[in-house]
Amino acid sequence: IQQRLPPAQDRQSVGMGGTGLCQQTLHRDLFGLVLALGELLQHLINGVSLGTIYALMALGYTMVYGVLRLINFAHADVFMVGAYFGLFSAKAMGADKEPSLVKAALVLVASAVGSALLGLVIERLAYRPLRARPRLTALITAIGVSFLLENGAQLIWSPDPRRFPRLLESE
Repeated sequence: IQQRLPPAQDRQSVGMGGTGLCQQTLHRDLFGLVLALGELLQHLINGVSLGTIYALMALGYTMVYGVLRLINFAHADVFMVGAYFGLFSAKAMGADKEPSLVKAALVLVASAVGSALLGLVIERLAYRPLRARPRLTALITAIGVSFLLENGAQLIWSPDPRRFPRLLESE
């Protein structure tokens, strides 16, 4: 069955061969496609950044287990405390009010140094005395250190989420 086309003067109004409705539909579809591609790009960036954090955590677990033969359950908690070091150093430097690349680098260094010092203290006080003991003793100690850091952070800083300030200027 053939469909009969309307006369030429009516084609523009129904979007067949004219420039009116077809172009509007095409522009709307292209605009939607551009928005969808922008959203896809943002999801890709978020996924890569989150995957990088997971890879960094896994690398840390692997290195600690490879060197000490200890599963350090407090590993993620040291990362949490490092994030708090970064948060408080950003606020102390005023990076939340005047963001800059130099302040962002200083916050990163402060966070890394704070985490390293905490790791050193944990290793000296909790893990080193247990090196000659059975592995289960060190494993239970690692779980205890994890609980201590988690619950200590909740007592000191509250369990409420905090927003990390913007450290770099957006254009």
